[in-house]
Amino acid sequence: MLIRLNKKAGTLIALLTLCLAAAAILIAGNAGRWNTRAPIKDSPSSTDGGYRVTFSDVTVAGDLVIKPLPDVAIDGSLVYQLLTAQGTPLGTFNYVPWQDQNPLFQELPGGDLILGSHSFFRRSDQKIHNLGEGAGLGNVSDYSVNGSKLALEGKNNQESATTVYVGDLTGDTWMQVDSFKYPGYLGEKQAYLCWAGGKLYYDCWQGNSPLVKVYDPATNQAAVFKDNAMNPLASPDGRYLSLFAQDSPSGKTEGGLGLELINLESSRITGLEGSSRVFWSPGYVTVWDGLRLQLHVYDLNSGAKVRDVPADSPVSGLTISNGVLRGSSYHFENRQIARENFQVVLTLNGLAPTANGAP
Repeated sequence: MLIRLNKKAGTLIALLTLCLAAAAILIAGNAGRWNTRAPIKDSPSSTDGGYRVTFSDVTVAGDLVIKPLPDVAIDGSLVYQLLTAQGTPLGTFNYVPWQDQNPLFQELPGGDLILGSHSFFRRSDQKIHNLGEGAGLGNVSDYSVNGSKLALEGKNNQESATTVYVGDLTGDTWMQVDSFKYPGYLGEKQAYLCWAGGKLYYDCWQGNSPLVKVYDPATNQAAVFKDNAMNPLASPDGRYLSLFAQDSPSGKTEGGLGLELINLESSRITGLEGSSRVFWSPGYVTVWDGLRLQLHVYDLNSGAKVRDVPADSPVSGLTISNGVLRGSSYHFENRQIARENFQVVLTLNGLAPTANGAP
């Protein structure tokens, strides 16, 4: 049942703990059954302290700039500062580049910015806010933008149900699409959602299993898309969807689910190797495999694997253009977090690393 809400922006502060989904699985048995993420060795977590960031390059966000600060947040995420072009600080937000599927920032119509997955910068008051405050969500798990619509999935507090909302970027009217509770043994579940083909695909839980549901704004109806599945991610053009499923043709990961690629136009399903991160490029999808420490590159049109690339460290920002794979890798040594940019030429005869080397 859909519930239409009118809420004015509140003053809730995002307190979402950003940790690996694998670390969120708290007990054996059913918990291990739905573990689709491999832990990253030596990366900071909520139990660590004293990590330092060694890179400090600036990212341009329109007429603003974003730079990482040297200290790591108590939950293990990196802290980024938003500044004017003249260097005036506007606030900070947290982000985990080697884990978060969303970009560091996304500019919205009108110039507002979504920062990471949980914050946004409002031009009208020049302040950083919790992304879910208009919908009354204190903890946002994920967001997705489709034209003038913003979809959110999250919780009001730690004890409340997980809720999916769809709202307008230009107003404060929000529609509740779904509400459900994860079982206690899953702890702080990292739920995903994404727009594809004008429809919203999102993580849900029913009975004893996860499932992916799809919401159609044209009919205001939500339905089950796939049982025993989780973590939907859409390609930028909305033609493809990746998710973990129990019946995946790729077989099962250690968590009991396998990664698959769905062509939403032809319904073709292709099994993918990997367990951690999915990156889209025109004509390609690349998966970082945290278990085998490789990048698996696939052709989107055929579903065939193009190459395996060694990757012994977590990565971010992967792109493929003109036959060259580019991205950044992160290294955790001596309580320091270092980042290294790399590029690898994908040739017909195998891998041909450039002068900058491979990850």
